[in-house]
Amino acid sequence: MTLTFEMTERKGNLLIPILMKMDYQGVLKQLSDYAASNPFPPTIAAIAAYPPEDNAYLTRMKRWKEEAGNVPREVKHRFRVQMQTLIKEKAKS
Repeated sequence: MTLTFEMTERKGNLLIPILMKMDYQGVLKQLSDYAASNPFPPTIAAIAAYPPEDNAYLTRMKRWKEEAGNVPREVKHRFRVQMQTLIKEKAKS
């Protein structure tokens, strides 16, 4: 049993932008895994693999950690003492 798929220009115009957003190596792996266990052609959803998105929060946290590493110990100690004093004052009121 042979299944055929007619690729028209219209189908290509619809599929190419979707496929361009995907991770090429990831799609190849998904396609290989799919072909090993399915006799029928895959859907786009079955082989889709997208590159991981940058996590802005983690990037910001790493930058803050680097910046904190550059702060002298004396400054950190003064900050800690002032923070503890402020907390004690606020707890009393």
